[in-house]
Amino acid sequence: MRFLVFVGAFFAMLIGPVSRQFLGSTNRYLRPWQMYSRYGRDICDVKYYLTENKKDFVSLDPYEFIKSDNWLDAPKKIKNIRNPKQVVLKAKKMCELIPEGQFLYVKAKCGQMRKGWRIIIDNRSKPFCAAKKIDFKDIIPK
Repeated sequence: MRFLVFVGAFFAMLIGPVSRQFLGSTNRYLRPWQMYSRYGRDICDVKYYLTENKKDFVSLDPYEFIKSDNWLDAPKKIKNIRNPKQVVLKAKKMCELIPEGQFLYVKAKCGQMRKGWRIIIDNRSKPFCAAKKIDFKDIIPK
């Protein structure tokens, strides 16, 4: 009996998303699956990559990069990025910290209410920023 109740509940939860996605149903009683309804909309997922030659990408942990021991000790402004504006500001802050001769690539997406993820930055074709090597020949006048 428990098994039949479990199977019935499982199929009842599954039929809504399947009918919307595959059958095109718009029945209001068969609810579609949503990634976000209320919570999770004010959060961004940001990934940083460093490279010297634009081929070998190394994933960068922002907490190690700012010399924080772990996630709990990191400042809230860094671990809780909530909107696209903060994504760009934090990426620019990371640009100031990258070593000379390195390129910083950023991939960021933010949760949107009832719309899923929205890609904010995805610059695999060109770097977000680069720490340029200083050539003293260009600085010193002749």
